[in-house]
Amino acid sequence: MKTYLLKNIEDVYQQITLDSIQLSESLNLGDGGLEDCVNLGLLDVKFSDRWKKVDTSFASLPDHPQAVKIPNISIWKNATLVLSEKAYANLKLILADYGEFLPINIDGFNYFIFNLLTSGKVDDSKSQYEWDGDVALGIEKLVFDESDIKEKAIFKSFHQGFGGIFCSDGFRSTCEELEIDGLIFEEDLSNIW
Repeated sequence: MKTYLLKNIEDVYQQITLDSIQLSESLNLGDGGLEDCVNLGLLDVKFSDRWKKVDTSFASLPDHPQAVKIPNISIWKNATLVLSEKAYANLKLILADYGEFLPINIDGFNYFIFNLLTSGKVDDSKSQYEWDGDVALGIEKLVFDESDIKEKAIFKSFHQGFGGIFCSDGFRSTCEELEIDGLIFEEDLSNIW
């Protein structure tokens, strides 16, 4: 089974401008809710019971002012996906078992944040890290436990302080066949940055 690391194409596609403070204020979560918003996607915290439709917009990142296209799918906050109506319609059955869909309004259009709640187990016996004492500075080789991820179309991993969203070859093929654009499917799983 082939596994890919998902990454935004930042020099071509704009990204949503919503940050954790704006999200917490939009949801009226108060001070205690800010931490949940900061950790959205990182921890397995469900939001559907307190979610309200949130308004935001797309913009080019400061390092990539030439990015003008709007993606059908993108990563937000390292561990959630932003889906256009097209992406949602075509991927909702594939993604439904792995997290929750949270409606959002971006520049007047309906989108969905997909809060990924499924993790993949790293095989430490085959993975290699760059260490400074007890602190991992980088990943030289990242390998997942095949028995854990073999049935997962998409999953996240936050191991040794490094994180990302990963997917199966089937998920990649579906996105490419249906022209759901906005992501790179990186074969080098250690290329987190």
